[in-house]
Amino acid sequence: GRAGAVGTSISFACEEDSFLLPDIEEKLGHKLVCTHPDEGFLETPPAFSRPSRFNEKRARPSSRGGGGRRR
Repeated sequence: GRAGAVGTSISFACEEDSFLLPDIEEKLGHKLVCTHPDEGFLETPPAFSRPSRFNEKRARPSSRGGGGRRR
């Protein structure tokens, strides 16, 4: 939305929300211009993997202090 301002508004809707568009258009009193994404935008991206932090944790000194006897 534009909160009453003049200009162009761009909204995104998933497939489920697209079924609400006729009701929205009726409230507005005019049809909305809809553009569908190119096929490339619909592809699933490759899985993201984080680098292992195992070696980083071993190299850091402990922040707990001394290793004295616990009571």
